[in-house]
Amino acid sequence: MTPADPAPPSPPSVPWPFRGRGPELAILAEALAAPGFVCLGIDGRAGVGRAALLAEALRRAGRPAPVVVAQGDGDEAGVRFAFAAALAADLALPERALRAGLRTPADLALRLVEVLARGHMVVLDGAEALARKALHPVLAALDAAVPDLVAAGAGGLVLMAAPAGALAPLLARPAARQLARQCRPLTLGPWDATTLVALLRDAGLTDPGRGLFLWSLLGAIPGLWRQAAAVGALDTPGEGQILRRLFLDPGAPLGVEGALHDPAPRDLRGRFAGLLAYLAEAGPVDHGAIVRALLPQEAGRPQVSAYLQTLIALGLVERTTPFGAAEGSRRARYGLADNFQAAWLGGIGRSLRAAAFRPVLEVESALRERLNSHTARRLPRLLRAFEAARAAALDPGLGAPAPYWERAEGGGIEFDAVLADSGAGHLRLVRAVRFEARLGPPFRAAFAAAATRFLATPEGRAHGRARITRVAAAPVVSAATRAALAAEGFDCLDFNDYATILGDTRPALFR
Repeated sequence: MTPADPAPPSPPSVPWPFRGRGPELAILAEALAAPGFVCLGIDGRAGVGRAALLAEALRRAGRPAPVVVAQGDGDEAGVRFAFAAALAADLALPERALRAGLRTPADLALRLVEVLARGHMVVLDGAEALARKALHPVLAALDAAVPDLVAAGAGGLVLMAAPAGALAPLLARPAARQLARQCRPLTLGPWDATTLVALLRDAGLTDPGRGLFLWSLLGAIPGLWRQAAAVGALDTPGEGQILRRLFLDPGAPLGVEGALHDPAPRDLRGRFAGLLAYLAEAGPVDHGAIVRALLPQEAGRPQVSAYLQTLIALGLVERTTPFGAAEGSRRARYGLADNFQAAWLGGIGRSLRAAAFRPVLEVESALRERLNSHTARRLPRLLRAFEAARAAALDPGLGAPAPYWERAEGGGIEFDAVLADSGAGHLRLVRAVRFEARLGPPFRAAFAAAATRFLATPEGRAHGRARITRVAAAPVVSAATRAALAAEGFDCLDFNDYATILGDTRPALFR
């Protein structure tokens, strides 16, 4: 940063508002309204808003703030110390005496029963650590205490874990049978498209390119957007300044410590580092490409498959099959589910590690170059989210949007989204581009040819008599381009159109 650069702004004084999460709040409201002891499990990637969701649900239910035990990933003694510290801080109890009385996991469980009997709710943050061998005694003691917790008839226990899917293997352990029967699990994903549009509106993002650029970095992860707002990145006009605020300025929230925001658990990053990095740079790709890139020997194929299944279960990797293909199709492609992880492992991390040794402008230029292709690769995911929301609002008979490709390895016919309503005989084919200039005659000719060829494929022949809607999409489209597309039988949608469909009827989101 040069002396002329302004200092990053202070965090906003107005609290970050809680947004969306209607279905999740309904689930928690039902659970919290039930009489007696409540046991909940909430997992999701770091920053997705697990604590904020629980706090909002407790507020709406009229319940007091919980006792939060940040147990980390230490050993048994560390968990007991964390529990004593939480009780001392939240319940004004003497910490030294508490520590002296918590010599074993059984002591911890007994104290937990006492706290819950008083009507308190206890949150075990970092509950995924209970799956570690060193903490099995703690897990077993908690499980053994479940009958007493239920008998106490008050309070509640919340197991909060990361990443998404982390609670399922924990509760499947023999040492957690009673917890599994009592606990109501909830996996928290990113914001939905409607909430994302509302955020863009409220943040005053009037440039569609800037909105897409920020989404390609931050996805729909509330914590990342909150940090971006705190340093003024949402109010910054240029991509270079956005990158400085987020990554390069002193105190930048996603700087060289950006790996802390990687949703992959630390104990997985080493084992799967090569696979995650390859998917960040090349994905989405088919299974064969992964094997050829990482383990050319045929013997490595089962290992890659096992790794992929583990990462899919944790919500870190998406396996996508083309429209109309069977779930087990070999034409499936694999890619990283998280925008920030894809950007970080795809090159941001390497560039930032060198930032201390290079001029800021050089690092900024390297970041922009890497993110240019990254943003283009992530655009179809946003398009499918918008198309799903549009279908739910206007064409509920249409199935979920799915991409289509003729060959897993690339080439041939490709569409960013295909939706079909077999009952109504309607087929919707969608392609998106990042810039309006790419919607010219070559795009329209290629789209028309691909649509004709698609109807000759096995997937297309099933809809040969359907009414076909050809959709061209881009962040922003002028009236002249819309007219040219309409003259050739295309529908055209930009971000303003999707915002209106999602219920935002105020003046144009992007001007």
